[in-house]
Amino acid sequence: LGFNAIGIPVAAGLLQPLGIVLPPWAAGLAMALSSVCVVTSSLLLARYQQPRFFPDSELTSPEEEEAAAAAAEEEAREGEHVIKVTGMSCGKCVSRVTTALQALPGVTSAHVTLEPPVATVRGSAPLSPLLLALSAAGYPSSSDQDPASSTTVPVAATSARAPQVPAF
Repeated sequence: LGFNAIGIPVAAGLLQPLGIVLPPWAAGLAMALSSVCVVTSSLLLARYQQPRFFPDSELTSPEEEEAAAAAAEEEAREGEHVIKVTGMSCGKCVSRVTTALQALPGVTSAHVTLEPPVATVRGSAPLSPLLLALSAAGYPSSSDQDPASSTTVPVAATSARAPQVPAF
């Protein structure tokens, strides 16, 4: 900016009557450095991330904060079921089981793995509808005969440790 505001008028000779003269080689050098600065700045813009001056709580309204608090309280009341699923052999099977479980009311999230063949379901849905949904999808769980053997574990208790598969 300094070159454009001062250097161009000096290089053009506008200040020659005052005795301020810029030799042509100095004007050329200034133009080259200006070009390097412009190219460098444009390349650095690709990495630019806007700074965050305010924490998220300052950007929300009181109503949004109340809704977030209610959602956090609801999540704290939810439980987690870990169910061993039989009959899965590929990624498509995992997708079908996940879809069947997530379609149930009260299911917040369902995470299904092929190895080990386990479905981890969070939410307020009871165990029996989960087992029925798995059987209807063609993937019976090994706890179909004894639903009492699977337990609901509070989410707060499972967040600090790895999920455990109940004994079947």
